[in-house]
Amino acid sequence: MVALVALFGTSYVGDRLMGKGVSSRVHRGIIPGAALLICGLSMLCLPWIGAPGLVVAVVSVGYGVGTVVFPLLNAAVSEICPKEQLAGTLGVFLAVMNSGGIVGPYLAGRIVDTTSSPAFGYALTFQILGAVTVVGAITALLTVNPPRDARRVMAARAALDLAPEGKV
Repeated sequence: MVALVALFGTSYVGDRLMGKGVSSRVHRGIIPGAALLICGLSMLCLPWIGAPGLVVAVVSVGYGVGTVVFPLLNAAVSEICPKEQLAGTLGVFLAVMNSGGIVGPYLAGRIVDTTSSPAFGYALTFQILGAVTVVGAITALLTVNPPRDARRVMAARAALDLAPEGKV
């Protein structure tokens, strides 16, 4: 339910912001970066929450808010990438993005199996996930800028088009 509200809410807010002339950096960079930061911080703090109901609420909010990254980053890639390379680029991007579904359970199992207790292993797994997510969020907040990157891609393409045959 949280993911549903977050996805519709960010779409609504983003459309309104873009309609008012706000840069797509805000909608496709800052908003997903902030969502990742909330997600990562919620995972980091889980081991210190004692009440099971509160743990469920924090996980729900953290993961739910984190889901806004998927459509917004796809839109950012679509804004940056030249149309003739878009399908292949999105395919690679989605493959890399979804590789966590393959690697994550294996790594979580290894962490849980090598710790002193399953409870400690799961807590450590959530904290590692949270730390990696916070690093990714900060990186996104500082670097994701689709309009700038689209200009760079177009400039690089123009330079390649002007280069003599075989001299790239």
